Amino acid sequence: MKPGRRPRVVRVPPALRPGDRIGIVAPAGPVRKERLESGMAYLRGRGFDLLAGDHLFERRAYLAGDDAGRLGDLNRILADRSVKAVWFARGGYGSARIVEGVDFGPLATRPKALVGYSDSTVLHAAAFRAQRLVTYYGPNVSDLGDEESFDEASLWRALQGDESRGIEESLAGATVLRDGKEIARMYPARWFYRKHEDEATTEVAIRRGFAEDLYLVMPAFSVEEQSASMGIHVNPLVNWVWAGFGVLAIGTGVALLPETVFTFALASLPAGAATASMLLMALLLWPSTLLAQQTVPVTQKSALHKQIEGEILCTCGCRNAVGSCGMLNCPGHKSQEEKLVAYLADGKDHDQIIAAFVADFGSQAVLTAPLDRGFNRVAWAFPYLVGIAGLIAIVVSARRWSGTPTVAAAGDAGLDPTINARLDDELRDLD
Repeated sequence: MKPGRRPRVVRVPPALRPGDRIGIVAPAGPVRKERLESGMAYLRGRGFDLLAGDHLFERRAYLAGDDAGRLGDLNRILADRSVKAVWFARGGYGSARIVEGVDFGPLATRPKALVGYSDSTVLHAAAFRAQRLVTYYGPNVSDLGDEESFDEASLWRALQGDESRGIEESLAGATVLRDGKEIARMYPARWFYRKHEDEATTEVAIRRGFAEDLYLVMPAFSVEEQSASMGIHVNPLVNWVWAGFGVLAIGTGVALLPETVFTFALASLPAGAATASMLLMALLLWPSTLLAQQTVPVTQKSALHKQIEGEILCTCGCRNAVGSCGMLNCPGHKSQEEKLVAYLADGKDHDQIIAAFVADFGSQAVLTAPLDRGFNRVAWAFPYLVGIAGLIAIVVSARRWSGTPTVAAAGDAGLDPTINARLDDELRDLD
């Protein structure tokens, strides 16, 4: 081991990303081939490129080959610039026999994640002593085939997540083929921030090209089924758009130049050069066939399909129509869509499909709005009838309250005759 000068800071290796190369070595005991291959298949399934040690499958009594071979594998992978992590195959015994010869010097400028446990603990301690490197005490490669033997979420949160920001990443891998040949591997993702798990961000995977750009988006995924839905977008001539902006900017600058500049430039040109330039420009601008957008085949929904998606509810409890349910991995959306596709495949029309959903659910509560027939049609009119009746009652009451009260006509009916006689006498006395 070559400790060199001990740094005064702690080195944290870069987070692993799909496509990174992981070196696998066996510094201690021999490895059962089937368990190791199962673990390596797990790592490949997560999108990593693997570099195996030359003596990985060797066996010498209770060791994975002789000391020189195991030490050579480890030093070679530590020095390999393409390797982002070193993952130990298994524990046992033997790491202490080679630790003094391990060269941790390359980790000073290119820190790598060291992962493993058991007998490799001595290598973790030596790496920290030599370079103060943060290492990961986690499952060995031979353990990765059994996902029940370790906490998968914690492992990848440590190796890939950003604990300072509290990010958990869900990643999907896709291989892009052209004419049957692989041209790229892309990894769209969704990031879930701590305390904001319901506000995931979408990380778009982009492959830029001269004629077109390819965008991959992962709107939904299922960890249990290890599946994801992909949104594929091909944007043609994106780079040409930017080139057009550049030409526009140059043209604007030329147009703003003072006229004296053009006079000087034309005077400096040889005879006939201006005419040749105009002819060249005319040829470049002459109408021609241009590269158009390439169409990516997608599954098209019929108008009836879209209409019914807006008329039936998702059964997940979100109270939204199936076509607008925003939940990820929604079982209700999946169930309703499967029924709808089956009904359409059977040739049912709109009313038959709606009736089938109502019959299956047991009531019209599965619909976004009640059916406009029978009592429901009367029920729609009931509020209007109540309003009209109330208006009539208000008008009648207002007319009754605002009318002039009837006054009885004056006369002698009902008066005492004695009083009438006295009134007549008093009136005559006044005369």
